[in-house]
Amino acid sequence: MDSFVSNLRINRCVSIVASLAFILTALALVPEHAAAQGFPKAVIGTVRDQAGTPVQGALVIVKMFDGTTEKDSQSATTNTLGRYTTTFGDAVAGWRIEASATYNSQTETNITTCDGVATQTVDITFQFEIPEFGTMLGMIVAGLALGIVAVTVLSRKRK
Repeated sequence: MDSFVSNLRINRCVSIVASLAFILTALALVPEHAAAQGFPKAVIGTVRDQAGTPVQGALVIVKMFDGTTEKDSQSATTNTLGRYTTTFGDAVAGWRIEASATYNSQTETNITTCDGVATQTVDITFQFEIPEFGTMLGMIVAGLALGIVAVTVLSRKRK
């Protein structure tokens, strides 16, 4: 019986030592930066002019910074509603997010801190109102087309 108890104690000690060896080996294989483990991160937002009108076609560049070191950069173009979406493979809570929108040679930037959630909204508002060139251009083209049609019709009637 004494040898059975002795063997049981030895087996238990071997199991504990093996478990500790496994844990230490696993910890040795973990990268040094694992303490500040990253997570996938989507940065979304809307670009507007000063009047609150969504800006379509703005180029948005979103950068992630750890202190002064740029960690990643993604770009997107705003859709018809002025919205953009960028996705980062690795972000860490506390990093700085710098989102810049460029439209008609004008750039506006919004800086915030990365939070611990998977999706973060960073809106950008230009400090000026963007004129609606599309409406005026449409009127000019329609006017020219109407003028050409009128000249063509009138010149045929005279013949």
